[in-house]
Amino acid sequence: MLGHDRFARERLSLGGEWSFDAPGLDSLSSTVYSQHSRTEQRTLQTRAAVPPRTPETLRDRSFLFKTDSTGLDVQAEGRFDALGARHWQVYGIEYSQTDLNELRDALETNLSTGQVTNVLIGERFPVRDFPPSTATEFGAFWQDEIRPGDAALAIIPGIRYERFRVDSQSDAIYLADNPNVAPVDLSESQFTPKLGVRYELSHGTQLFGQYALGFRAPPVSDVNLGFNIPAFNYVAIPNPDLKPEHSQGFEIGARMSGEFSSFELALFDNHYRDLIESRANLGRDPVSGALVFQSINRDRAHIYGAELRGEVSLPWEGFAVNGALAWTHGDDTARDVPLNSVDPGKLTMGLSYDSLSGRQRLELVATAVSAKSRVDDSTVDVFRTPGYATLDAYWRIQVADRLQIDIGAFNLTDRRYWLWSGVKGLPADAREIDLYTQPGRQIGASVRYAW
Repeated sequence: MLGHDRFARERLSLGGEWSFDAPGLDSLSSTVYSQHSRTEQRTLQTRAAVPPRTPETLRDRSFLFKTDSTGLDVQAEGRFDALGARHWQVYGIEYSQTDLNELRDALETNLSTGQVTNVLIGERFPVRDFPPSTATEFGAFWQDEIRPGDAALAIIPGIRYERFRVDSQSDAIYLADNPNVAPVDLSESQFTPKLGVRYELSHGTQLFGQYALGFRAPPVSDVNLGFNIPAFNYVAIPNPDLKPEHSQGFEIGARMSGEFSSFELALFDNHYRDLIESRANLGRDPVSGALVFQSINRDRAHIYGAELRGEVSLPWEGFAVNGALAWTHGDDTARDVPLNSVDPGKLTMGLSYDSLSGRQRLELVATAVSAKSRVDDSTVDVFRTPGYATLDAYWRIQVADRLQIDIGAFNLTDRRYWLWSGVKGLPADAREIDLYTQPGRQIGASVRYAW
């Protein structure tokens, strides 16, 4: 098998900054941009003539995903005193329009006869997993940091308005692959307020808290997603009735920073209404026997957890230890079952060295992920990923002011493991489960030149 992946991005932006001497307006910045990105993957696979599969064939697969975006960002801020308090206001607008286009194609050649077919493992190519779509987003926000006099307490209210629209245009390729599906459009909007507080215990030490309402529009691909792989008896169906996700969340925590160390702890508790679970496993169709996946809303859900990160400088010049811990617990409270969209706990620990010149950085990072034991298997016995630990090494070299080289050696212990995000929902007896394992021991390098 030979793979060739390519990613290209072109971005043109024009920005400006202005200073003012007006109540509530000290500065204003604005950016107008146009961006084009293109991801291409091509795979050539030679399949030997091993009975009962004959003859020898060559499979040529390609994948294309491209976006074309234009947008505008405007942000203003102002500091002033009013009603016995100091105010720091930040407000602005954001607008973007993005065209999304995706295509999969494949051909298989019989190397004995030269015969070519565009049907592979039951799919007739080319296919689209969702129709060409245009997403338009608009947001307006305002935030005020209020500090009464010289108090150590800051009160931070804010509000945001979001409007999201998706227009989908089915074409011959999408209709051929999804003959009974009519793509739907989306149009959603919402106001989301928040209220935060911050208290300065001492210089470099803060306590913080926040209550916020959240809103998330359905992802473009989830609403009109559709594909069918007969060889594995899988089918993903669209959900034109997918609703936006709403949430209310609390967060409390502490930050500490000093000359030789920094630390942050955050605890969060979020309650969701119509939580969007992408590509949920709905079990087997009683007529066809196919395993059905669909993005759906969970009526009520509760997700809480903790995040911890920190860094400490060691007594030796340039050496430091850093680490991070993330743990999340989630339940579908309407059905009283675990949420499969929640990742297992993760711990990372790193030892780094920065040269005195600042031109080289070495880092050794260990990552440990717990086994996924809490799963919703009410529709099918899903595959549970075992826990694992990996070890990676990084070397960054600043060759010149504009030239940087990054070298990495990954999974040094050659551990065989799965990412829960890559296999969630797959049945435990799936024949292709081994295909989802992550790469073994590998090395990579990149060169970056900026001008």
